[in-house]
Amino acid sequence: MTSSLSDYETRKVRLQEQMRRLGSVRLDKKTSNLFREREAIEHNDLSVRDFNHVLSVDIKKGWAEVEGMTTYEDFVAETLQHGFMPAIVPQLKTITVGGAVAGIGIESSSFRYGLVHETMLEIEVLLASGETIVCTAKENADLFYSFPNSYGTFGYALRLKMKVVPVKPFVKIEHTRYNDTEKYFAALKKVCDGSEDDFVDGAVFDPAEMYIITGKFVDEAPFTSDYTYMDIYYKSIRTRKEDYLSVRDYIWRWDTDWFWCSAAFGAENPLIRRIFGKKRLNSAVYWKIKNFAQRHPFIMKASAGFSRREYIIQDVDIPIANATKVRPAHVPAKACPALDAGWPPVRRQEHAPINESRAHPDSIGTRCALALRPAKLAWRDTQPLTEMTRQVALVGKACGAGYFRQRESRLSEHFLRSFDAPLRQILMRGEASGSLEFAGKMMQRKSGDR
Repeated sequence: MTSSLSDYETRKVRLQEQMRRLGSVRLDKKTSNLFREREAIEHNDLSVRDFNHVLSVDIKKGWAEVEGMTTYEDFVAETLQHGFMPAIVPQLKTITVGGAVAGIGIESSSFRYGLVHETMLEIEVLLASGETIVCTAKENADLFYSFPNSYGTFGYALRLKMKVVPVKPFVKIEHTRYNDTEKYFAALKKVCDGSEDDFVDGAVFDPAEMYIITGKFVDEAPFTSDYTYMDIYYKSIRTRKEDYLSVRDYIWRWDTDWFWCSAAFGAENPLIRRIFGKKRLNSAVYWKIKNFAQRHPFIMKASAGFSRREYIIQDVDIPIANATKVRPAHVPAKACPALDAGWPPVRRQEHAPINESRAHPDSIGTRCALALRPAKLAWRDTQPLTEMTRQVALVGKACGAGYFRQRESRLSEHFLRSFDAPLRQILMRGEASGSLEFAGKMMQRKSGDR
């Protein structure tokens, strides 16, 4: 969906007036990738549903201008018409561009370009006052570098200028298996440091079955696979050494089965897949099913065996040297029965305009999703900040304090006053080097975590 810049300005003025009138607000939008149910509290809705357009694509300068609520499905569809794609495309179609910047998006081209926000050239942010401010690496740079990982606390992204890169019609994929953790991560770093590939990904099924997945743009393909209906992408990693996909199917290879989580809906069963139909096998439909279940607590409790517990999926970015400290045991088989973790590598970028970005020495890291099952977590009577603190502590134990998603933020004491005290202490210890020191007392907290 496209729109003109003048139309954007008209809609922006209307939104600013609404913001000033409402005061305290919550975004009213079409899509969300929050896994946890929001608390049912009184609030004013700020509708940003019509900020979902691609404004322009400049292939000569290598950027596209896009509105914050534009889904990557629409963003990719528009840029592919020009023979380009966003430099980083998160794996699910419903993720929005503004959400990926605020939430630190990643994908298999991150080993080359960094995280989603590191491909951002400019952002226009709606502030709580109703004003908007344009930020670049040189103009209003403090907000430009602090906005990523802020999850809306500093404002909302209305318009962004994002880096785009040229594509070819097909992607050749190769899967290389390893059965030793040390060798696997050493090889992953070597591939990232010297690779001419366009994509590097990773998958860990168990300690004796790990794969490095590389992809390269090609003009022609001897065959192409289709993982948008009856065949399942993650299963192909184990059965094919070499594969070919159209560039569009490569970008959305994880979406059809929501990575591997379609199994939770029985959608890996061939009969169920036929009942769903090709158009309904996608992350948007799974989100609708999940949200329906969350609105009916009986369904959620029944699915968990009435245990008053829930799984927590915690993304964590780990310097490659610490990656072996996160054992597959930290990802319970019951949480992800088919695939323990995806490990896309990422290369940190310097604080510089995108076209001048250079990698830091020893800057390769990898992201995994830790599935945690805390003890006696009530369904509706939760304390989000305390729970967040506990999660961060668990991750610190798991990976030896390796975490570098918040390296760009300098959080002030004023901003942190309202946070749970242990969490505040952790955040204040964030260093630009990319690691967090975890306080000794956090390591000794007794909350049933093992």
